Amino acid sequence: TKGLVEELVEMAAFLAFWFLGGFPFLDHLVMQLGFGPLLTGAVYIFALGLASQLLGLPFNLYSTFVLEARYGFNRTTMATFVKDLLKGLVLILVLGTPLLVALLGFFTYCGEYAWLYTWLTFTTFQLTLFFVAPVLILPLFLEMIPLPDGIAIAIDGVNKDG
Repeated sequence: TKGLVEELVEMAAFLAFWFLGGFPFLDHLVMQLGFGPLLTGAVYIFALGLASQLLGLPFNLYSTFVLEARYGFNRTTMATFVKDLLKGLVLILVLGTPLLVALLGFFTYCGEYAWLYTWLTFTTFQLTLFFVAPVLILPLFLEMIPLPDGIAIAIDGVNKDG
């Protein structure tokens, strides 16, 4: 039921934001920053994303500190939760801003080939992330411990046999 309640709250917030003029109001605020069209679009989208994150925060807290704790899965402290949340937001800004600006640029300036440039960019990004994430990104959030030699050899053997 947690998922259903969360979905209902998100839908109610979306409809309220829409019918109360939140989208044009946010547009007006972002336009006042004086950025160019691509960065303005990115700021607008990130602002909506941040609002969504804030709306979902109580549900994430409940999931982590009540549901997971109830079944003994939670070893997260509030400090770790906040640090991971902030690291995630920084990562979204660092990786997401160039991608989002590129996407907006493709659809603003590239006409009928925008889809192709978008696909090439996102495919390249995902393939790069496939190799980079375990080395650079995952260690920001998880403690990476090398497997003992016996286990690593056994797994490698299964991979070769299977």
